[in-house]
Amino acid sequence: MDREYYRDNILNMLQDEMSYEVTDKKMDKQTSTMIKKLLKKHKTELYEEEIDYISNSKFSESYFYGLPKIHKSEEISNAVSEQNSEYIELLRPNDLKFRPIVGGPNSVTQNLSHFIDIVLKPLCREVPSFIRDDLEFLNHLPRTVNPDSELITFDIVSLYTNIPHDLGITAVKYWKATATVSMPPTWSQTTTEELEYFDQDMPDFVELLRSPTTSSSTRLRQRETDLQFLPSDLVSIPSKDLFSKNQCQPPCRHLLASTQLYSLSDHPI
Repeated sequence: MDREYYRDNILNMLQDEMSYEVTDKKMDKQTSTMIKKLLKKHKTELYEEEIDYISNSKFSESYFYGLPKIHKSEEISNAVSEQNSEYIELLRPNDLKFRPIVGGPNSVTQNLSHFIDIVLKPLCREVPSFIRDDLEFLNHLPRTVNPDSELITFDIVSLYTNIPHDLGITAVKYWKATATVSMPPTWSQTTTEELEYFDQDMPDFVELLRSPTTSSSTRLRQRETDLQFLPSDLVSIPSKDLFSKNQCQPPCRHLLASTQLYSLSDHPI
């Protein structure tokens, strides 16, 4: 792939003002300071090890890049069909689209996200439609199927980023109030307030449509919006592959710390 072609496409994606905006790099430090103030406020409700884990993480800028959707490019498909050698060279396919990815394993809220995900996990079992993995899904399938039965699948676009943040907080509060399982000792108002801080991630380019994204909090939000199929860490129901593993990201993947583009000289394509 041509380097300039790749870079131009990535920069063009970031020009989408409905999804991204430019912000100040200094806001990562401000977010870190706010998290520490929150921990100080609730220091009597958290273990010392938890406070240390959440507050002493080293954060750095995330990387924004795109994965080419070569399977959806008709031009590439035709080139592959017509090729008569071991490889094809197609530097600038006109119909190639990219899937935006934000790689931020060292986000400013990485450890906070991980902590909240652990705390919320017991609540997931409270959601009637929660399915943990492939094997549990198979247990829900009937042994016999009526010949007139219909199998329906859904292809949900941008599931994680299109759920409003406020709705996520409301869902967590609801399941906390109705929980029948015993919660960890640290479960209190602290957890809800910590979730509020997920909305403080402010990168150079920040996603405008986003929500707190631990896998557990996402499942709770989805139930609140009456979605009937909730992806677990391993299972989703995409339109083209009913039983494939989904693309759910690990905790905090969608949280954007200060974001920069890959240096093409340091990260060849």
